[in-house]
Amino acid sequence: FVFGVGRSPAAGMVQWAALAAFGESLRLQLPVGTVQRLQTMAAAEGISPSDALARWVRLRHAAVRDLLEAEANDTSVEDDQSCSSEQEPAKESSKAGGFATLGSQPSSTESDGGSRQVLVCDGKCSEVVAALQRLPPQALHRALLPPPVGMTMSQARQWFHNLAGARRTVVVSWITGGARFIPIGINMGLSARKFAPDMPFAMVALDREAHEKLADAGIPSIQWFASDTTVDRWHLRYRLLATLLSFDLVAAVLDADIVFLGNPLVELGGGADLEVQTDHFFPERDLWDPAMRVEEHINAGFLLGRPTPVLALFLSELINTHWSRSTLGLPRDGFDQRVLNRFVGDRL
Repeated sequence: FVFGVGRSPAAGMVQWAALAAFGESLRLQLPVGTVQRLQTMAAAEGISPSDALARWVRLRHAAVRDLLEAEANDTSVEDDQSCSSEQEPAKESSKAGGFATLGSQPSSTESDGGSRQVLVCDGKCSEVVAALQRLPPQALHRALLPPPVGMTMSQARQWFHNLAGARRTVVVSWITGGARFIPIGINMGLSARKFAPDMPFAMVALDREAHEKLADAGIPSIQWFASDTTVDRWHLRYRLLATLLSFDLVAAVLDADIVFLGNPLVELGGGADLEVQTDHFFPERDLWDPAMRVEEHINAGFLLGRPTPVLALFLSELINTHWSRSTLGLPRDGFDQRVLNRFVGDRL
């Protein structure tokens, strides 16, 4: 690295030049104040600014290398570690519980460390299943949740179809154990029972405690994981929605802090692949306005999806694009709603 002594045409900027491996210059303009601080720090170390910058680059490179190796070897990730011990046979086409099972086990180099999930269908497979079946094994493995605790995927599909009834529509949320969260889930379930008794509603429990407390309150629930410590909740809502779509159901996935005052499905059903809520008071004016905060356009706390191939593949791309907790040492944006908005905005 070479410290550039010349000033750039822009007033108040000092030019830096870095010699690349092949002799080409990579130039970065820094404010004068930044350069002065760098000079002060380098002087305190008794080295030149160029040596200080080179040292930082070497340290950062070593840190990123270690992070990349850790990401490549990470087998502690994910929801899938806690899925059912009852696994469906890895057959191209078989009959299990009255349903056809499709798909294959990802190889050890493709798997994220958990047990696989399968695509299931009753008789002729839906367009959603057909679309998901064409995904690479790793992408499919990530897009869908593993089987719930104590169930095969065929049994889980039947459980939700029994809940949905002839309308083939379900409304779900999820909750974990603990004194802080269980009352929120129970409150949501009680509001559904009182103000929307005909709505096909259920809670997904992320651990045994939540499942038992919900059952004690008489709220339909299904335990999907053995422990919430194995769940990467960042993309849980999207994987849950994709899984329900693969069951050929219309599904609404909601945050647990919602209180029902009626059945929202009565007011919706415009035929879109995905219906969402927004944080804007005047969406006709402010939706997708660059002046607004990006996370306010779509509120991910209410997602109503229809089983269409385009939505299933959209969710798969969203999940797989943001699967890792970090990339090149940079952490994933912790606010999945903001990421969803950017993901949609880039495709408008």
